Amino acid sequence: MRAKKGMMLLVPAALFWLASLAPAREAARIELRTHEVVVAETRQRFDGMAFPAGTRLVLTDQQRVITAFLGGPETFQAQLYQAGTRLDFFGPGIVSVASLASSQTVHGMPFDAQAEIRFDSRNGKVESVRSLSGRDMTIQGIRFSSLNASVRFHPNEKVKEGRLAVDQTIEGARYRANTSIMFHATGKVESGVLAKELAIGGVRLSPEKVGFFEDGKPSYGKLVGSQVVQGYSVQGIVQFHPNGGLDYVCLAEDRPVRELLEGRCCRKGEELHLDESGKPIGWGGRCRSAVDRR
Repeated sequence: MRAKKGMMLLVPAALFWLASLAPAREAARIELRTHEVVVAETRQRFDGMAFPAGTRLVLTDQQRVITAFLGGPETFQAQLYQAGTRLDFFGPGIVSVASLASSQTVHGMPFDAQAEIRFDSRNGKVESVRSLSGRDMTIQGIRFSSLNASVRFHPNEKVKEGRLAVDQTIEGARYRANTSIMFHATGKVESGVLAKELAIGGVRLSPEKVGFFEDGKPSYGKLVGSQVVQGYSVQGIVQFHPNGGLDYVCLAEDRPVRELLEGRCCRKGEELHLDESGKPIGWGGRCRSAVDRR
């Protein structure tokens, strides 16, 4: 009976504590109040911006324009947008998202209708794009999938990352459809998944994930079988230094290395690490089954 009384005493206290949180919860639920207007005259100004007649605007109660559905062509941040385009704004005159109603060129890149383009608020550059129609997108000569995927851009508006729609040959290598591919800001491939073997830098890489430095030298990959690379019989994952020298290898046979522990290194299936000059600097441990870098 005492236990029950104790429990009853706890209930009001808990309710009092929950009640004290109610104002905070109510504040968190406050929504931005908006209303819509239709622009009656061409070049009529709202929130410091001029809009064509027929444009439907969504404004806050403070008369800030949040969204505009253009009634005709109009230019914002030196970019002409066609009638029907939906524009969302960071602030007066600063576009955050453009949802295209028809095919057009944006920042020198052609996009199809229903492309949703997001911009960087700091510099106005294209940050990402996705297709709301579900159609593939060809951007900077590469065909990207729009299935649950966006194409992202570097600050210089070179493609940074996307998902390939089909197998494609890029810079002499064949890459697999429905896999992610990344690019350096220079436009060179940074990483991707090969669709077929690739011979490069004196090695043959299997159709798995590979990486490259900005100058096109291989950064990492998985070897086809066992190979002799820079004097070592190796297999599996291989990583390189930017100068092309071996960084990490998996030994395919026992190999005494005088520089390490008086010739005791190393056994087949063990790791070997080398510095940029080619000097072994570490060994031991089971070989990796995957690369440890992006």
